[in-house]
Amino acid sequence: MKLFFQYIRIETKRMFLALPKILFVSFFLLATLSGIFLFCLQHSIKTEQDHIIKIGVVAQEDEPFVDWMISAVSNMKNIEFNCQFKRISKQDASRKLQSGEFAVAFFIPENYVASIVNGENKHLIIRMGNGQTTIVHFLIKQLSEAASSFILNSEAGIYTMQEYYDLQNLPSKTEDELKLNLQYIKDIAELEKGIKTETVASVNSYPLQSRYIISGFVLFLLFWGLAGSKLLVPPQKTFQNQLAINGVSQYKQVLARYLSFLTASFSNYLALFLVISAILTLTGFSMPDTIIKNVSGLWRFAACCLPLLVFASAVIQLIYEITGDAISGILFLFFGIMLLALCSGCFYPLEYLPDSLQELAPKLPIYQACQYGLSILHQTYDGAALLRLIIYFTLCLILMASCRVLRYIAGK
Repeated sequence: MKLFFQYIRIETKRMFLALPKILFVSFFLLATLSGIFLFCLQHSIKTEQDHIIKIGVVAQEDEPFVDWMISAVSNMKNIEFNCQFKRISKQDASRKLQSGEFAVAFFIPENYVASIVNGENKHLIIRMGNGQTTIVHFLIKQLSEAASSFILNSEAGIYTMQEYYDLQNLPSKTEDELKLNLQYIKDIAELEKGIKTETVASVNSYPLQSRYIISGFVLFLLFWGLAGSKLLVPPQKTFQNQLAINGVSQYKQVLARYLSFLTASFSNYLALFLVISAILTLTGFSMPDTIIKNVSGLWRFAACCLPLLVFASAVIQLIYEITGDAISGILFLFFGIMLLALCSGCFYPLEYLPDSLQELAPKLPIYQACQYGLSILHQTYDGAALLRLIIYFTLCLILMASCRVLRYIAGK
C-alpha cells in the first residue's frame, strides 16, 4: 500500500510539471469552443427568427372584410407563432403550395360574408401543403376543423330558429335571422377575447443560451485531455511488471494514474473558474434566472459540477488506455467526442435533429452530462442524470482496467 501511494505521488508530480503547458493549451481550447458556440447560438437564433409560416389568402378584390380579417389575425396578441398572411391569386396559391413556399392557403368564395348573413353559407376551402410539417401547420389544420364545426353549429342554430318561428307563427323572422347571423360573425371576430394562452416550462426544457454554455463547458472538460496526451499514455510494460512484482497490481496502477490525472484536472478546473470569476467581477455579467447570479453563485455551480469533472477525467483516460498511443489517443478523443456531441445536440438544438437522433441522444453520456449541468445551472437538480453519470463513470473504470490487463496479457 505504501508503494501504491508513492506511485500516486510520482504520477501527480509528473503531471503537475507539465501543468503550465496544459493550462495554456486548455485556455486556447476554451477560446476556440467559445467562438464555435457563439456562432452556433447566433445561427440558431437566426434560424428561429427566419422560420416564418407563410399563409396565402385567395379572395376577390372587392370581398368585404378580408383585409380587415388578415390584419386582425396577424396582430392577435395570443398568436405566438411567426405567421405571415398574404393575399395571392388562385394560380399562385397552387404553385406556392406545391413548391413548399406556403404552408396553407385559404380559398374564400365570392360574396362569402354575404352568404353567411343570408344563410346561404358558402364553403371556405383551406388547402394544406405537405412540404412543411411544423407544429403551426398542425395547429392551423386543427383550428380550421374547429372553425368548420363552429359554422355548422351556427347553421344548425339558424335552422332551429327558422323552424321555431314557423311553428309558432312568430313575426320578424327575417330580421331576427339577420341579427343572429351578425351575432355569429361578431363572435367569430372576437374569438381572441375568449382565448387565454399560457406557457408552462417543461422539466427538461432550458433556454438556448444555457444549453450552449453547458455544452461548451462539458466539451472543455473532455477536450482538455488533448493537452495531456503524453502524460496519459500507459507506461512501458517493463515498468508495469516492476510495479506488479512489488505489489501494485494492474488494477491499482490504473486507479493510481486516474487519481493523479484527476488531481491535475482539478487544478485546471480551478484555474478555469478563477478566470471566469475575474471576468464576472470586471464586467458585472450575470445570469439572473440561474445559479450564476454573482461570483459566489458561480463557485456553487463549480462545486455542484464536480461530478462532471470526475466523469470527464475517466472518459479521457479510458480513451488513452484503449489506444495506447498519444497520436491515436488525440485523434480518437477529438473525433469520438465530436461525434457524440453532434448526436447529443451540443451544436444544434436536439429538436431540430432527425427523430432517430432524438431517440438516441438520451442514451449517450455527453447528453446526460449536459442535462446534469443544465439542472445545476437552473437549480432543478436532475438526480436521474447524476445516477447515469455514476453508471458511465463506473463502466469507464472497469473498461480501463480491462484494457490494461488485456494489453498486459497480450504482451503490448
